[in-house]
Amino acid sequence: MRVQLYDPSWKERVIRLTLHEYPFMESWFIKRFDALYEHPIQQGRHRILLATEGAALAGMVSYIHWPLSGAGEGCRSYQILGVLVSPDFRGRGVFATLLDGMKQAGEEDHADYLIGFPVPASKPAFVKKGWKHVFDMHWYIRPVNILATLRRRPFKGAAFSVAVPEKLESDGLMQTAADPEFWNYRKDFMPEWDSWWHQYHSKGQTINIQFRMGVRKGFNEAIIGKIYAGKAPASLIGAAIKDLLRALRREGSTVFASIAVNPACGSETAKAAEDLFFKTKKRVHFINLSFTGETEGLQPERWNMMRGDIDTW
Repeated sequence: MRVQLYDPSWKERVIRLTLHEYPFMESWFIKRFDALYEHPIQQGRHRILLATEGAALAGMVSYIHWPLSGAGEGCRSYQILGVLVSPDFRGRGVFATLLDGMKQAGEEDHADYLIGFPVPASKPAFVKKGWKHVFDMHWYIRPVNILATLRRRPFKGAAFSVAVPEKLESDGLMQTAADPEFWNYRKDFMPEWDSWWHQYHSKGQTINIQFRMGVRKGFNEAIIGKIYAGKAPASLIGAAIKDLLRALRREGSTVFASIAVNPACGSETAKAAEDLFFKTKKRVHFINLSFTGETEGLQPERWNMMRGDIDTW
């Protein structure tokens, strides 16, 4: 078995392996594949590594350029998109082999950070290979309109915008860069789900909240993915969230709203979320493989990560 770089002759086998693992992507995976790897933003800034045995594809792993706010000028940061192993090769060390290949690729690309959000079953394998489990994002939930359970109807986003705001302002902590060009590019990562933006203006500041609609037990759920609030205090961010919830209540189809934050960060966004939402037991792991020799990227208080910071948003 060997680890090699992807070339287009493997595309069909990569597609088959991916759809075996994620069959719900079948109708739109090609669009996602092209967005992830073939967009000009990613040219020369991504890797797809294949574990092969002859003409057989044993597994694959990939990472893409993922710009971070608050990480310093010229930071080379990448997000991994998961490790897939063919059912025919499980139990043969493919996962560990791919992690070794990815670490070597990160060194060759002079990466500062490889970041990821592994499922609980795979997290120990990453940690064993030198990745740091930096923190867990915690999920919070809040009722929006219980009456909407009686008259279920599709969400209509007339009060919101699908256009990425022209100006996004970060709070200076580490997170997906406040870069409208990047957010526009990544719309096709999960093309079947629209994302919406809600703007709140107060005291000379603009707060932008991104959300998507999901379904929880048959009911519409607004999942807040990202909040760009600049240096706004928690009280103002809380007011913006309340304004969003009022708009969702008026729209009439949303039963719940949820948000995931890193409580270890102590950001103003996390403080606002903890004040307004009820904590659940659900968690999302965040891991980091740092090549810098510095500790900043391994400090949980430096990361203001949310659901929208994950590639599957």
